Amino acid sequence: MDPTDDITGAGRTGEGDAPRVVLLSPAGAPGLVSVQPGVQVVTPNPRAARARGVLAVSLERLARDLLRPMGLQRAPELTRWRALRDAVRRAWAPDDVDGTARAVAGTVREVLRAGLDGAAPPAGSERLERVLELAFHYRASLLADGLVDPAEALWWVARGGAHGSAPPERRRLHVVGYPRIGAAETAFLAAVCAPGSVLELPEAGDPLFEANRSVAAVLEARGWRVEGPGAAPRGSVQPRAALRGLRLPSRDAEVRTALTEVKRLLAAGTPPDAIALVARDDAAYGPPVRAIAWEYGLPVVTSYAVPLRDTPVGAWTATLVEVVREGLPFEAVARLLAHPLTGGLTPAVWDAARSDHPRGAAAWGALDGRTEALAWPHRGTRAELLACLHRSWDALGVTQRSQARRADVLAYQRLAAAAAALGAPTEQEVARSAFLHDLETLLTLLSVPADAGRSGVELHTPLAMYGARYAHVFVLGASEGVLPQRVADDPVLDFAERRAAAVAGLALEGAVEAAQREALSFRAVLWTLDDGVPGASLTMSYAEDEGIASPFFDELGLTPSAPLPGSPASPEETRRRRILRPPERDRPDPFGTEGPDPVLTAARHAWTVERRREEAAAPDAYDGVVGVPYAVEGHVFSATQLLDLGQCAFRWLCKVPLRLAEPEEAEEDVSPLLRGRLYHRALELALQAARAATGPEALAPAVREAALAALSGAFERAEAEENASAVPAWELRRGHHLDQLERVLRSESFLPEGAEVVALERWFPAWGEPPVDWRGFPVRGKIDRIDRRPDGLVLLDYKTRSSKPAGAQDDRGKARVDLQLPLYLEAAAPALYPGERPAGAQYYSLTKADVLQDVRLDRGLDRAIDGFVARARACLEAGAYPVAPDVDLKACATCEFDLVCRKGPRTERMRSADAFAARSPGGASGGA
Repeated sequence: MDPTDDITGAGRTGEGDAPRVVLLSPAGAPGLVSVQPGVQVVTPNPRAARARGVLAVSLERLARDLLRPMGLQRAPELTRWRALRDAVRRAWAPDDVDGTARAVAGTVREVLRAGLDGAAPPAGSERLERVLELAFHYRASLLADGLVDPAEALWWVARGGAHGSAPPERRRLHVVGYPRIGAAETAFLAAVCAPGSVLELPEAGDPLFEANRSVAAVLEARGWRVEGPGAAPRGSVQPRAALRGLRLPSRDAEVRTALTEVKRLLAAGTPPDAIALVARDDAAYGPPVRAIAWEYGLPVVTSYAVPLRDTPVGAWTATLVEVVREGLPFEAVARLLAHPLTGGLTPAVWDAARSDHPRGAAAWGALDGRTEALAWPHRGTRAELLACLHRSWDALGVTQRSQARRADVLAYQRLAAAAAALGAPTEQEVARSAFLHDLETLLTLLSVPADAGRSGVELHTPLAMYGARYAHVFVLGASEGVLPQRVADDPVLDFAERRAAAVAGLALEGAVEAAQREALSFRAVLWTLDDGVPGASLTMSYAEDEGIASPFFDELGLTPSAPLPGSPASPEETRRRRILRPPERDRPDPFGTEGPDPVLTAARHAWTVERRREEAAAPDAYDGVVGVPYAVEGHVFSATQLLDLGQCAFRWLCKVPLRLAEPEEAEEDVSPLLRGRLYHRALELALQAARAATGPEALAPAVREAALAALSGAFERAEAEENASAVPAWELRRGHHLDQLERVLRSESFLPEGAEVVALERWFPAWGEPPVDWRGFPVRGKIDRIDRRPDGLVLLDYKTRSSKPAGAQDDRGKARVDLQLPLYLEAAAPALYPGERPAGAQYYSLTKADVLQDVRLDRGLDRAIDGFVARARACLEAGAYPVAPDVDLKACATCEFDLVCRKGPRTERMRSADAFAARSPGGASGGA
């Protein structure tokens, strides 16, 4: 059991004659008097309690326990948020209630902590008056349910409960470690402390402790005895310990320097709880400290708060909210199921999900039965919707898998406990969206410690160091504007309003008090140094890339300097230093690794490969020159494969021998591929229906009219086959595509006068027959359409683009050697219609409804194709498939292998290299 869980009976005593004492001690003194038997020690934080060997009990924790007999309880986070949101709506009625509540929450807590009952808004301060009105509404809303905000707990105990009729149980307390206390703490101690109690406060003749002298005067007027200072105050803020100031080039270097010294101290026998790391912005320094400490093998604990949304459990629940709210959309459900806390998806289910893009409970339920738990009702009682949340956690394995890591256990328990408030009142019926909104709000309101339940060297803010004692302190991030933090106006009540509030009896923190708090927090860091430990030290450092040195360096008389280079503190640092050193210069591994280091060997190799990428050397195996010949005779080529080989050999290597391919993915938009498939199929079906209706020898006018009549049904069948209806807003888009196809059919260029459609989507050669030889390449393919026109056969290939397609590279690396239509003319036409001379071949644009290019064989094209054939065969025989896009990078615009391609500045540097040109099917300049 946590030793702080039960303090109710600690320190109880009857009234006696012993006085209550305020002891003004020298600033930074560890405590001047011993604790008497039966007295409860109260400290500001667990570190101060540990320094004195007592249980960690703070004034806030004591107040929480004393509230219970008064019939009051601390309000949970969600309840506080609801009450504040309702108060904002009633008092201010803004357009954005949630945003306004978030903006004003901190100010309202500060007003409650300062003492709401004694505040009276001064004349002319409308903003302060509105804030006070809001605070009264907020408090009344909580009190109606017997709840109070924790910021006001001390005041309620001091008042004796909501009606002042339940005075608190008096106890003998010894309060030590607080640098100063405010009005709430003073009233609480005056009401709770029994005779024999002691309050130690620092007093050093310094303006920082003006408030402590005022507190002593208030308590003295209530019968307390004031004593001290018990010793002469220190004449300087500088501790009697070794001081050092460092400047480092970056935050990473700063953290590494500090943790290297920490590792040295631990190795010398210093206990971890004698060392402290301090950062004013611990949330910024926490992640690098944790990462580098893991690398160094150090036990480091960070206590900064992590929003629950940023934890695995919180992120999973945030995705659940999106899934349920949006009706199980594909991407959100896929993220949820792929999360480690869910266990992931099997490859078969994931492939099916990617190809179909299921949406909704029924579609997902057919793939993964666990998703049935994600089908929440649109309305229900709060108890029913809370049960849906727990059912979702259980069905998808979060309840079980969150137990594997301590951090996840804490996050899950924290969220589950706070979520209980979502189910109250149990019978209240709400919309699902309202319940999900509250759940999402919880993820923002709640936080958990970054490291839970661990022990080691601790990282804290200066504010959390009051009363602690350490032998070695490392202050990180000591740059101007960070330590001390800049004083800035509160967005709700600026410093002018706060001065007015002070006049009205509401002691809110002003500019002077904020600056004093920052100075006092730094003093507290200095006071943590245990001067009695030989070799005690304090090291302050800052990163030069984040600002200039803090003025606290001057206060300590330090001039920051760069540290001397030290030895590596981890195997990773050793490897980083050795990677550029030749292997023969390696020295024995300081971490005791015997034999060659395989990680270092692999890193050196990777570094060599990457460095070579920036040189103009000939391509190697990492550029596609694998040295494995590819037998032309054993492969059947398509026109597309030959074009890939002619545009960039590396693209052909990825697609054909390596068989790399993007996973099949359902279309989320009308992509060029979907549009092409849809148009091709619709025209095929429409022309098939037209030929069947008019006869196979019908000419263009009759075929056009019949095709137009059949187009609507053909398009409907094509969109069903291609699942086009899955595209968002397809019903709004389909009319445009249908109109475009009708425009194509009506175009004279699509079915010119005298044309007879003789074949649609015709394979060559026929299935079962051997492939056709084209200039030494076995080929097979499919032609979109073949017409018989007055001058002979015309072979057509449909394109959805509006410009002529790029071809293979010519001898200058330009992508302008067409291969597809010449292949049709030289190989397909003779195979399909022997003895019938083709008149030509065309690329037809279904976007422009016009012919893009009409190809006829001539001597120039014949020579260009011969050049491609020679380069391609040389490439295949040598097994050299370098990254070689055309000089205009047209091939790269449609390439799907960019993630594995090494195209970049190096290819430009290699364009003129003869070795590169010899290996590339592009041309004399290499085609790079």
